[in-house]
Amino acid sequence: MSADNNRDQDSGGILKWIMFGVILAVLAVTLSEGLRDRVLDALFGSEEAFNYEPTEAAQSADGASANGKATPPVSEKQTS
Repeated sequence: MSADNNRDQDSGGILKWIMFGVILAVLAVTLSEGLRDRVLDALFGSEEAFNYEPTEAAQSADGASANGKATPPVSEKQTS
């Protein structure tokens, strides 16, 4: 009867260590930005990095600037 009792304690001890390891892994991923980035890249693939710096002079054909606001057209000065 004591052999059954030891087997239950051993399996409970293993489960405790597995749960402890899972909790530590979750904490490590949560607290470490570098580790979190590596885990997310491994799960979902790496993300493309964009270095976009809008300029004031960049305008589309309809007169909208890079920030989405319309700019009035530049008119030529008329001489009288």
